[in-house]
Amino acid sequence: MHRGQSLGMAEKDMVLDQWKEVWYEGDLRPESIPGVVESSLEEGGLVRVITTRVSEAQERLELSNNRVLKIRNLELDEVLAFWIAGYAPVQWK
Repeated sequence: MHRGQSLGMAEKDMVLDQWKEVWYEGDLRPESIPGVVESSLEEGGLVRVITTRVSEAQERLELSNNRVLKIRNLELDEVLAFWIAGYAPVQWK
């Protein structure tokens, strides 16, 4: 629920398993990574992305010879903020 409207239903564990923050080295543009909803260039040339399709994102990064350095689970409140902003859970697409 947000402002009196239902945004839908999803199982919490499934949603949390899908939403990840990934840091990588390489020249792959974030726009070409599956499920990216946010990206930024960090210090030292690292790229940070938030994706709703982490398995596909990892595969794309590895196939294009980019090095994944870290993956972090998003907290529920972070996921809900994206959901409210219009990024629905991947199983709805």
